[in-house]
Amino acid sequence: MAEKELFKIGFSTALSGVEKNHGKAQVEAVKIAFDEAKKEGLNFNLELIIGDDGAEADKAIEVARKFSSDPLLVGVLGPNGSDATKAGAPIYNNAGLPCITFSGSVTDVSQKGYLTFFRLIPNDDAQAEVIINFLDYFLKVKELLLINDNTKFAIGLNEYMEKHAQKKGIKILDKIEIQDVGNRLAEIVDKVAQANPKYIFFAGMEPICNSAALKLRKKGIKSIYLGTDAIKPSKFLTTPGFDVDGPYQSNVCTDLYRNEQTQDFTQKFIEKYGKIYSVYTAEGYVTAKLLINAMKKCETDITRENMLKNVKLTKMNSIIGNISFQVNGELETSKIGFYKFKNQQDLEFIGFSTDILK
Repeated sequence: MAEKELFKIGFSTALSGVEKNHGKAQVEAVKIAFDEAKKEGLNFNLELIIGDDGAEADKAIEVARKFSSDPLLVGVLGPNGSDATKAGAPIYNNAGLPCITFSGSVTDVSQKGYLTFFRLIPNDDAQAEVIINFLDYFLKVKELLLINDNTKFAIGLNEYMEKHAQKKGIKILDKIEIQDVGNRLAEIVDKVAQANPKYIFFAGMEPICNSAALKLRKKGIKSIYLGTDAIKPSKFLTTPGFDVDGPYQSNVCTDLYRNEQTQDFTQKFIEKYGKIYSVYTAEGYVTAKLLINAMKKCETDITRENMLKNVKLTKMNSIIGNISFQVNGELETSKIGFYKFKNQQDLEFIGFSTDILK
């Protein structure tokens, strides 16, 4: 019997830096998908190659170059986050290597004409429009202060928030950058106090946003906080000990604690690894299955070119919903979940954008 030919799938994710907890769980989820595929039987040998992009541009470029130079590597999961996604996408495109990010939301990557780029979550522009619609319809917000941490994700999201706020007649009181909270806290507090906002929208990574949120509370700011990434275990926009409403937060990835479709996967994950981590974990599993299915459809001719054709034609039912792609690599349909923290501690699900914003 002839030996099966070896092919590889690369996974560019964060195993270091502020997103490392996400990356670890995503790798574990991907390994479950690989194990399932191998048990079902493959007519080729399959290897997972993991690269640590740290959710950073420079590291993502290194990983992308390494993956692109390996002729046996025919598909990529990732990169992780917007900075890494934007940096890696042109390299994968030049190599004809299909890549599917499930955590990089930076909008303009899908507007550059890359043929190999795909995404499993809404981009920043789409997110911002839905969030503004929620603030307008559900919370009746009239004025809003925007804070960002100077990352591509945060800056882009705030820009789109401002654009869509103008369409709804919501006044943007100010846009404040908190790249270095320690050195700029007094300035930030003064600006926020001067604006005296009822609502503050935070866009950025959780450590710096959490620090700013707490310090603003300690200075007497009682604004209602708004933000993304509701299901992160750190509850990073909550401020325990302060009697303030909220925060309200959105979420673009699958909530494994509240999604009945993911129960079998969640049980497998817990049995194998002990505890589930919900942030983009299901998306990692589904993306791996998508790429493996694309390989199967290649039959005896697994090439990057054929993989790309199969990914483009994806029509897949999955634990996170139905998946098919637009010409630019964006999902055909998507939805965003909205949540509120009760007593700054207990996460309550409000509903999906597709249901509450009809």
